[in-house]
Amino acid sequence: MVRTQIQLPEEMYAELKALAKEREISIAELIRRGAEYMLDILPRLKNKKPRAIPVFDLGPWRGLSHAELKEIAQKTATEERLMEEMQRPPQKAVAEKI
Repeated sequence: MVRTQIQLPEEMYAELKALAKEREISIAELIRRGAEYMLDILPRLKNKKPRAIPVFDLGPWRGLSHAELKEIAQKTATEERLMEEMQRPPQKAVAEKI
């Protein structure tokens, strides 16, 4: 990372400081995010390439709708176990030998 200095109006600094505290991040991180946002939305020079958007491997989640992902994320372990038990065929009762 490159270290740099900037000058801000006092009022802007106070607002940034309050926002950073509210978001629980440093002022430097807040400014980095703002700079990254500006680089993403403003037109680029002709010889500049657009920034690459990270690609995540979704594995078994690929192709699921937002609603399906939300439903899966909200299930508890107990609900999962009960659903599995309901889908299994009933077991035959074994008579005890006396």
